[in-house]
Amino acid sequence: MRIKRSFLIYIIPLIMIAAFAMSGCGGGVDAEAMPGDSVESAPQTIDTSTRKNQDPAKWTYLVYIAADNDLEPTAWQNISKMEQIGSNDSVNIVVQWDNRGEYGNEGCKRYYITGNPETSPGKVTSPVIKNLGEINSADPDELVNFVKWGMKNYPAEKYAVVLWNHGTGWRRPSESENYPVARGICFDQTSNDFMTESELRGAFREIYFIRGDKIDFIGIDACLMGMTEIAYSLKNYGKFITFSESSVYGWPYHYILGDLTNAPEFDGKRLCKSTVERFRQYWTEESVEYFTTISAVDLGQVDSLTLSVNEFSILAINIMDEEGDEIKRSMQETESVDDIFTDFRDLNLFMQKIVKNVKNPDLKASAGRVSEAITRAVIYEAHGERFSTKTAGLTIWMPNEGIYNEFSSEYSVLPFSQIAMWDEFLEKVR
Repeated sequence: MRIKRSFLIYIIPLIMIAAFAMSGCGGGVDAEAMPGDSVESAPQTIDTSTRKNQDPAKWTYLVYIAADNDLEPTAWQNISKMEQIGSNDSVNIVVQWDNRGEYGNEGCKRYYITGNPETSPGKVTSPVIKNLGEINSADPDELVNFVKWGMKNYPAEKYAVVLWNHGTGWRRPSESENYPVARGICFDQTSNDFMTESELRGAFREIYFIRGDKIDFIGIDACLMGMTEIAYSLKNYGKFITFSESSVYGWPYHYILGDLTNAPEFDGKRLCKSTVERFRQYWTEESVEYFTTISAVDLGQVDSLTLSVNEFSILAINIMDEEGDEIKRSMQETESVDDIFTDFRDLNLFMQKIVKNVKNPDLKASAGRVSEAITRAVIYEAHGERFSTKTAGLTIWMPNEGIYNEFSSEYSVLPFSQIAMWDEFLEKVR
């Protein structure tokens, strides 16, 4: 068992909706809405109504839409949702939108989103600020460049950075898993590339140094990213994060941005609350609440959570001979949040199973402390009926033998694994 730095320092399945064949990642979708054969692109000029280089706004809301893949139709709809609200004097809504061009508008463009109450999918009236041509949205430098450009040209007191695409948590799909398009996050079909956990972390690290402060709100509108491991990777670079544990439908941007433009005094925590509540509201109204799950995490609480997981892992390792069968039973009873990524399971629900099943009072108490730490970290959470017994806000890796053998070496180099003893626990519990 290797000694880790922490002790030196601290001692879904593919979802179908309407006519689209798409995974659940990215974008609130109207059942009847779809880009038509005739597409109107935005003018190739800078509209004088934009707030570029003016006095700082309260918020700049930056959305990185990586739609050079099968989610392209959904991106059109999300832009329409954003245009229902549009920017105002207090809130800049800025989008980088990479499209494969099946419905027109091929390539990558940056938009300043303006209000258009008559908006509809297939028509974009917001001005194109910059036409980038063909890019690889999986390249972390593209994300950094967009955010850097947005902060320079649309300065604000607070910043939201939202990533929009497919997602598969910290890992790629297994060779045996039928998940043909999603890879890591920000899968770019033209480039056949995706952004890994380390690239995502590196991008936000660079963004942090460019700004000189943490991002006020990180949003990940993508499947399966609501993991303890992802939260740990981004904890030093953002104040709050909102994401999903499972494969889900996307965010209702007209509701969320409506709240923000009406109340620009929001801080990052309040924006988390709006995002979670509006997400649940919208998909309940659309009668697909059954599939929804979303959570918001205070990244300032992730270190404390990690320390509690450390404590639990060490204790469980030390009493594995005594309690191994009940620990394995607890893991088996913790349902997966996804039908394909069956190794992603809710950490809090696992700890509840431990408290119920094991006899050792110290391990019970340690599991209780992990649950308390999760409660402090997960500040808002909502889930539909399908996930009522599966989710509480954060998943963690709990693989079977085959998945463990395939990915354990990759898992061991994650920042979370370099600090926590969870990977040693997984090795011991097999």
